Amino acid sequence: MTNNKARSGRRKVRQVNASKASSQGTPKPSATNLTSPVEAPMLTHEQIAERAKEIWQARGCVPCLDEQNWYEAEVQLKSELKVH
Repeated sequence: MTNNKARSGRRKVRQVNASKASSQGTPKPSATNLTSPVEAPMLTHEQIAERAKEIWQARGCVPCLDEQNWYEAEVQLKSELKVH
């Protein structure tokens, strides 16, 4: 009887070790590898310049408002593209 218990115990140890080895071979999903990278839209200098020009023209081509027009263009585009 003692031999049967010893064999049974060794068999269980082998089964546990085998299951540990197989689970170690495949990485478990984590929060970092479950989400795919999402590329945020880029806001380019050219896009801002074009929008600032449109704002400048809509305001009657008033001089000395370049910075204000540029800022307004950035705000509008960031809102539209959901860029922070």
